[in-house]
Amino acid sequence: MQPRLGDSENGPGIWVDEYSSSRGRDYQKHITGVDHVDGRALEYVVEYNHTDGKTGLVSRRPVKLDGYYWEKGPPPTQVYQEGKGRYEWMETSFKDATVYRSTLTNMAEGQFKNQVDMLIQSGGNTRLEWHFQEQKVADDFFDLIALDPRFRSLVDQGRIVIQWTPMP
Repeated sequence: MQPRLGDSENGPGIWVDEYSSSRGRDYQKHITGVDHVDGRALEYVVEYNHTDGKTGLVSRRPVKLDGYYWEKGPPPTQVYQEGKGRYEWMETSFKDATVYRSTLTNMAEGQFKNQVDMLIQSGGNTRLEWHFQEQKVADDFFDLIALDPRFRSLVDQGRIVIQWTPMP
């Protein structure tokens, strides 16, 4: 079912329209089932308490996700989705493994960490799924986040899923 702009889907966020790069647009639709219109994507936005790592100050910030739905269960579970498609450039463009690793680390310490913080604050039956179109990138990203005990614990609980999901 196509979500409507401004709808919450009985969750903590709302659907907003965002500019969407054509680069990963088809993959995002493949993962979420949400159609894009005129180069714009519907993304699910949830506010959470962001703690600045340097100052310790807490502020409300939005975190964007490619998809959101309720899984019937039991128990019913709120599922947040992120699709990472067309990242083959990360494998092939960077001949220097340090640059490739740095790019993955920035992804983990930025968008992923913010989404995990939101997931933890949401509590209850929630799951964050990151789908990668390229298997190597999925495997390397999983290996990276598994080094962090907090992320690893959430993976072990089934609250974080990192997986390779190829396009048909």
